Amino acid sequence: MGSDRCPDYYVSTGYYIHTKAGEVVSSKLVVLLIITCTTVFITQAVQADFPSPDREGVCRSIDVRNSVKMFSALKGCRIVEGFVQIVLIDRANDSDFSDITFPDLKEITGYLLFYRVQGLRSLGQIFPNLAIIRGSTLFLNYALVVFEMLHLQEIGLTSLTDILRGAVYLVKNPMLCFSSTIDWDLIAPNGKGGHYLDGNKMQNVCPKCPMNQTCPISAVTGEALCWNSRHCQRICHCNGSSCSSTGECCHPTCLGGCQRGLDPHHCNACKNFRIGNSCIERCPNNTYEYLNHRCLSEDECREKPKPLEAEFNTREWPYKPFNGKCIINCPPGYLDVEVNGKYHCERCTGMCKKECPAANIDSIASAQKLQGCTSIKGALNIQIRGGSNVVKELEENLNMVEEIDDYLKVVRSFPLVSLNFLKKLKVIHGQKLESSK
Repeated sequence: MGSDRCPDYYVSTGYYIHTKAGEVVSSKLVVLLIITCTTVFITQAVQADFPSPDREGVCRSIDVRNSVKMFSALKGCRIVEGFVQIVLIDRANDSDFSDITFPDLKEITGYLLFYRVQGLRSLGQIFPNLAIIRGSTLFLNYALVVFEMLHLQEIGLTSLTDILRGAVYLVKNPMLCFSSTIDWDLIAPNGKGGHYLDGNKMQNVCPKCPMNQTCPISAVTGEALCWNSRHCQRICHCNGSSCSSTGECCHPTCLGGCQRGLDPHHCNACKNFRIGNSCIERCPNNTYEYLNHRCLSEDECREKPKPLEAEFNTREWPYKPFNGKCIINCPPGYLDVEVNGKYHCERCTGMCKKECPAANIDSIASAQKLQGCTSIKGALNIQIRGGSNVVKELEENLNMVEEIDDYLKVVRSFPLVSLNFLKKLKVIHGQKLESSK
């Protein structure tokens, strides 16, 4: 099997997991394999021409695969606006990673995913100062995914303090220790109840937390909290603010720690918005909020290229300013129109129509793709078993759907007690049916 292909046995036989309730279900990680093995357009774009960081060290989504040499795509990145996928490197050993480290990277706005990277023993070696994963885009319902990393011994992301959206998925990493000595609810509170840890090394046969330090104690297990045998998990006591590695409280606008105390210019990341090197509570006049973390001028907004994960039919420069934000899709009630070579959001006369293809909603990420859709040209299948704030996410993304050409099917969606999220649905045409329904 080549390193750039999906394992055939997964596709043909499926891979099964047990839920916490004991029910056997088909793993959504089958989708992981399909996506990581078929994001050809992303890989080709990255391999052909690494997107260079801008003057502030901001990079687009990055897909590293097949070869350790591909890690050079991360050089100079301080913030990745999008996802980081590191997958399918099966011809490497631990010595190949001895000099690979990216201490500048402190923030990822999307998700971080590792899958089948041979020889890598610690994620912290690669990203020693990664402090924030925002989860603005998720992989299924997860912001941090580590799956089938056969040689991984520790997560080791000692600077990671905040995952703002999404849960954590650490599964089938047979050498992985210290996965359960981290309070993931503290780091990713919005994913509480959705974290999934299974098939990793049992902690009772792993090294212990540092014996020469006083690590914080888990309120749930009563055990010490640590990333490895050298580093405790950092827990700040700053009335909701973050703190530096020495425990000094940071400026209230900081997120993920700081290099120096009460100074908004030395934050690792920003709780609200960043402009230049400073964290601020709101964007100033004549600037626009971008991805809920930066302030851009109008020209900077219009010059943002489409994300690597955007649909093929999205034009290369889709961003436009609207109501103080730099957005890629106009909100409900508005159409994307061109005036003198520039795109704007213009209020519809009457009802706006946005047609979208048939869809299978099995995660928060798949629901996001239907945001603003008013007409589904096919069937709408909903089978969503779990995830954080599922109903809220469905309300935000499916609340404009008015008609479905074929059928609506909702099965095994245990978090749902109502279909109120389809509050504008008027007609199901039934052009094609499901079991005569």
